[in-house]
Amino acid sequence: MVDIEDFEVTGTPNANLWLWVDTDYPGPVKFKLKPGKVLDFSTGGLNEEGYSYAYHKYMWTGCRLYQELITDARDCDGRFETYGVWHTTDLHANQCQEFDDIDYPGNWKEVTTCQRDYEAEKAGY
Repeated sequence: MVDIEDFEVTGTPNANLWLWVDTDYPGPVKFKLKPGKVLDFSTGGLNEEGYSYAYHKYMWTGCRLYQELITDARDCDGRFETYGVWHTTDLHANQCQEFDDIDYPGNWKEVTTCQRDYEAEKAGY
């Protein structure tokens, strides 16, 4: 597991995140994330077959954006969980100084992912 926490960074641009946070809203929402700060929120709820929840966490270091995503869902096939951490490719130091703000998401690189299917485990898979 990767630990993403607040820390202090000065002299670097903010990251603009365009995120889909609500299925009832017609488009992405813009968040401005200061360097060294964390944005986290949860989405989901009950649905016609069970439930589906997601916990989102973003951290901007000043040249790299990290995303952590945890999901937990249950439907007619049983319970299923996923976990993942990704980061954007680094920006060069001169790029960080050129912009007042940097728009994301961009290109993501996987750090770690895993999943758990409870029904598959019960069946011996």
